[in-house]
Amino acid sequence: ELLRFLRDGNVLTPHIVISMSGVNNLYNKDGDNQFNPERMINWVKSYELYCSGVYSTESPYHFWVRNEKILKLVSEFYGAQFFCFLQPINAVMRQMSLREKSLYEQERRISGAVDFKTLAGDGKGYINLLDLFEHQDDMYFDLCHYTSRAQERISEEVCEVIEPVLCALLQKRNGQEDMEYEISHEQSM
Repeated sequence: ELLRFLRDGNVLTPHIVISMSGVNNLYNKDGDNQFNPERMINWVKSYELYCSGVYSTESPYHFWVRNEKILKLVSEFYGAQFFCFLQPINAVMRQMSLREKSLYEQERRISGAVDFKTLAGDGKGYINLLDLFEHQDDMYFDLCHYTSRAQERISEEVCEVIEPVLCALLQKRNGQEDMEYEISHEQSM
């Protein structure tokens, strides 16, 4: 989303930018860097000059935080208010039932998920919804994807946060339209 926004932001000129950050890719890092994980481009390895970028030991969480901060800066550069939502995750619920463990806990996801759960606690710079669906049935239809019910619940959370900003933008817009009407009305007299 950052690269698309760098490309298109000056044309779109948004008032609000919303980043819905999912953390489905929590497997241990298996590439040289987070932009080019080797598991996604194995076919390129057949070429002798394969390079996936500069090697980095950055964790998925720190990579995410760094990119969200950059996206916020770019949003503000374009005059937009930025909202980042860290979406719910089920892999590290507290005190999982046996059913929940059988559905959600996979060895490869746990370390990255624990990293997010531990480090994302403060919610500084983003709205942390990681625990939103803890111990709630019918929120995931598989390991990590949301049901319609869960999507509605997430949209309610987003609306609650951005509604005041939207109202202020509408009031400002309506005030400008009223002022423009008064000016054009006075000039026509």
